[in-house]
Amino acid sequence: MSFISDDDKSQFQNAYKEFFDGFKEDIIIHRRAKVVVVDVNLTQLFGYEEPSNTSNHTYETENSTFKGLVIHPSSQAHRNISALTYIDEIGMSLVEGEIVIKVEEDCKDYLTAASTERIDVGNKSYLLASEVSQANKIITGYYFFKLGETK
Repeated sequence: MSFISDDDKSQFQNAYKEFFDGFKEDIIIHRRAKVVVVDVNLTQLFGYEEPSNTSNHTYETENSTFKGLVIHPSSQAHRNISALTYIDEIGMSLVEGEIVIKVEEDCKDYLTAASTERIDVGNKSYLLASEVSQANKIITGYYFFKLGETK
């Protein structure tokens, strides 16, 4: 027996999608650069007008932009550094310099598929500070990540 009918769940989901679309902002995720070997057969002939340290690799950077909701600590936590902001929806505490992002499944898959170097939100950079957690059982398809600000 379910307390909420499938029709009600669908209405909640649609209403939340409108809310999400209305308040979402850009989240840029930078993955660790891939090393690409350029030449494996370097000749080391030092002193013959050749660079002595020829690089045999390059770095390919990769990043993607997604949309998501950004949850900041309350203004009370900004006044008192030791204060924690507790977010009921996800059961998580935040201190100054931490935020939570709520993203859709495509962003979650991108974040969890490979190593992430940093995440840019607005004009600040963050590091991933938690594993993924799902929003709730009624409104599906949204996931939370805690981020810590980099210095």
